[in-house]
Amino acid sequence: MKTNNWEKMNNRLLILILLHFFQLAGQTPPTTTFPLPEIKELEYISIPSDLERIFQPNTCQKGLIGLLKNYDRKLENMGGYEVYLVKQSCMFSEEFCRCFETTSQGEFEFLILFDPKTKKAKALLASYEFLSDSEVYMMQFKIHRDIIKLTGSGFTEGEGGKADALSKNTFKVKVLKNGGIKVQSMGE
Repeated sequence: MKTNNWEKMNNRLLILILLHFFQLAGQTPPTTTFPLPEIKELEYISIPSDLERIFQPNTCQKGLIGLLKNYDRKLENMGGYEVYLVKQSCMFSEEFCRCFETTSQGEFEFLILFDPKTKKAKALLASYEFLSDSEVYMMQFKIHRDIIKLTGSGFTEGEGGKADALSKNTFKVKVLKNGGIKVQSMGE
């Protein structure tokens, strides 16, 4: 029996809520991380996602960037960059956005594009799942050669417990040959 997208979204919402409660109770599973290379300069690449629509750019993001010290996985290099995946958790309300290493309302994955020659890096938010009131927002990424495709969506509780779609966004992040980054909305 196939499940439809709404059932999958309701299941993900339930899992996200359960994860939140387990983390608040101090039941976070142990993870292995590795120190990022020495970064002399870090630039945040803004993606016009639901996160930045709800929390104005650089309110949360600057706090998150300061916590990016360890990576969870090293991915295949892109252009002249080494690519690292960094996971982080944060807690939100409409008045504040605080990021802690032990408390979570949202799960985030950053891609760190590190130039080993200059020791400069670019960070972009590539994946998240977070709650905002009765809404849940998600974004995932896929990498193909020099392109990072970001697909985001938002859902609300809806009538009768069935999720209603709030938003759907797709972005293409291209790593240029000169080391630059180009962000383009693909609309949806």
